[in-house]
Amino acid sequence: MSELETEFERTLFSKAAISPLSDQAKRVIARWFSKTAIVISISQNYRTLVPAKQRRSCTRGVPHGFSVYLADGSSTPQDRFDFAQGANIISLIPNSSKGIAAHQKKSDQVFACVIRVDTLVGIVVFAPPGRWAVPEAASVRIWPPSDTAVSLAKLPRIEPIVDGLVLIDRRLEGR
Repeated sequence: MSELETEFERTLFSKAAISPLSDQAKRVIARWFSKTAIVISISQNYRTLVPAKQRRSCTRGVPHGFSVYLADGSSTPQDRFDFAQGANIISLIPNSSKGIAAHQKKSDQVFACVIRVDTLVGIVVFAPPGRWAVPEAASVRIWPPSDTAVSLAKLPRIEPIVDGLVLIDRRLEGR
């Protein structure tokens, strides 16, 4: 894992970070934020929301089912490192006790962690099954990979970072 730390630091503070990130740079950044979110999660006095299979797989890459988004947290960098975890999910729920119970069960499995390193904010979301929960705050997805060009110098601003914990049920799109 120290190799990942070195790669992350090199990627974050290189001149290449000003231009659009390469796929390799996105992979390194996404893996570092995922791994760090998992470490934060298991170090807290709360139930573990990330299954063992995903926790172990972070040694090889970004765990299956994880999504990673980036934002700019430059407006409030009191400390070099800050984080928050939890999830507030905005969703339409069928008006029945069965629908509410099913939604609650699914929502209880969601893990979200927001991490700020200097001015870079990473939002890590694990919402099984699939990737049905996405951040409501303006951010740019880097994992799973997409063709979107991402430059660390041109990320949308997020303030406060806990806004990254508000998630939208993606199934609401088009309603």
